[in-house]
Amino acid sequence: MGRPIVGIYAAAAPASWGPWRDRPSVLAPAALATAVRQAGAIVVLIAPDPALDSRDLLRTLDALIVSDPGIDAVQLAALLDRARQAGVPARVLDGARVDPASPAEDFAREIAGLLSEP
Repeated sequence: MGRPIVGIYAAAAPASWGPWRDRPSVLAPAALATAVRQAGAIVVLIAPDPALDSRDLLRTLDALIVSDPGIDAVQLAALLDRARQAGVPARVLDGARVDPASPAEDFAREIAGLLSEP
């Protein structure tokens, strides 16, 4: 078996880089992606989609992390329920807790635990 695939359900937010200012973007903390890689998995960034109900997409994942702080409670509950129905372990990890200057080991351990769930 290859490396596990972990989807990060990202946030839509304006971002500025290079010549662009406040450009609509899909974002997740880089430290969270680092933690997924440290846990031995491949990162797949999933753009926010209120209608994400494709169990086919969810079944390609070994785990799902929701890092979008702006997701509303109803949408979050529906997303987590769809993941459960697809047999994909899922967690909400507060991306705001990820300090880019600190090591990602705590998140890597949490992700490794998520990947070991049946």
